[in-house]
Amino acid sequence: MDSTWMSKCRSTLEFEEGLDKFLERIFSRKEIGGHIYCPCINCGNLKGVDQVEAKSHLLCDGFFEGYKISTVLLEPDDTLMWDAEDDMEGLAECIFHMFEDEDEDDDDVDIPETKNQSTVPNINAERFYKVLGDAKKELYSGCKFSILSFIIRLFHSKCVGKYNEKGFSMILDTMREAFPHASIPKSLYKVRKLIRELGLGYEKIDACPNDSKKVEAKVLHYFSLIPQLQRLFMSPKTSESMRWHQESRSKDGLFRHPADSPAWKTFDHQNREFSKEPRNMRLGLASDGFNPFGNMSVSHSTWPVVLIPYNLPPWLCMKKPFLFLTVRIPGPSSPGNNIDIYMHPLIDELKELWDTRVNTYDASTKSNFPLRACLIWTISDFPAYANLSGWSTKGKLACPSCHKETKSIRLSNSHKEIFMAHRRWLEMLHAFCFLKDAFDGTKEHERPPCCLTGEQVLAELKGFNIKFGKLVKDNPSLPYKWKKRMSLKL
Repeated sequence: MDSTWMSKCRSTLEFEEGLDKFLERIFSRKEIGGHIYCPCINCGNLKGVDQVEAKSHLLCDGFFEGYKISTVLLEPDDTLMWDAEDDMEGLAECIFHMFEDEDEDDDDVDIPETKNQSTVPNINAERFYKVLGDAKKELYSGCKFSILSFIIRLFHSKCVGKYNEKGFSMILDTMREAFPHASIPKSLYKVRKLIRELGLGYEKIDACPNDSKKVEAKVLHYFSLIPQLQRLFMSPKTSESMRWHQESRSKDGLFRHPADSPAWKTFDHQNREFSKEPRNMRLGLASDGFNPFGNMSVSHSTWPVVLIPYNLPPWLCMKKPFLFLTVRIPGPSSPGNNIDIYMHPLIDELKELWDTRVNTYDASTKSNFPLRACLIWTISDFPAYANLSGWSTKGKLACPSCHKETKSIRLSNSHKEIFMAHRRWLEMLHAFCFLKDAFDGTKEHERPPCCLTGEQVLAELKGFNIKFGKLVKDNPSLPYKWKKRMSLKL
């Protein structure tokens, strides 16, 4: 069955017509009983659905990654096939954010041979090209496994079987004796080294249950940010897209991308040297807690910290391959005000990217350049905003925009705060400002308060020494609704 329609955008007529033919062919068979296991991203071939529900799922969510239709036309006795073979080139492309429309015939990466160090790929880029080579190279002549697929399959078996290092090394020794011509690694260290070069490694950082640095009981998982950003420039297509916001974006005054926002333009005006290089990265940070067990009766909160590169065009920057997990804060309780402790490794890398710059290879220009990055904003709900910013979003002064000029009234019966004076954010002489009966019986003549700058925030908290940890009880009382100095101050 022709499957070219699967690569089309789900909003196109071609995709919908192909999906209809695909579902009609499957549901025309009587033996399936009117239900199939849905191959959408959310169901993952595990949930039974009828034809209408299957179409709705696949139009809204799309097929899960790796799902392929057999090239043989489906006859009544045939079955729907899922290509479960190891797709190591796809894995490498996914890790290094390559596009599906890359030139398939270009198997060998053109690494420039020159003595000019500015055009020689750096160490991370060379590792990337070696990984692509291992994804194509056979384990031995005629073997169905590539070197990369064999090592990943072997390492997966080690993890599932919980083999210790000595037992796993003995298995490797036996395999090398049985297959002397195969490129089998000599030790578990070699296997782990290749896994790390894939970008699948992370750093374990111990923490105590009270979120301080005394007795280890929690393990923080940190995924280094700099290598993830550098990999964006190792594919020519993605490297070109990193300059889209300046070179290809329509600048007609309409708001289509964060680069059209006043915040972005103000930042460029204040940091002209940074903005001269379009490859310098603007990042957004998103964080919130969730229960990974899917059981709401169990109290548990794990906090991922994700960074989004906004240099990319809007149809790419929020896609799954470009959302970088950097920190996984373990549960079972929320870090709360102590999230600063866990953010230290990330903040150190952000400082390095801003102050000292990082030598990065650009595959589109075949040259190295000093990469810089800035954190331009954060994305969170109101409770998580309080943890990240240090401003309490509860009580009389809950509004971070109005700050000390927040207007609130406490309802005596419900014992809740409500917030008034919101009409001051309208234009002057707006009709609503003069309406009394429709609001709280007063006219509104005040003007909105000015937003605080970073310097003003630090001035308010100057001289206060805040200690972290759940057992700390002697912290000083901070002015207004501050709980700490901002954790993301760079």
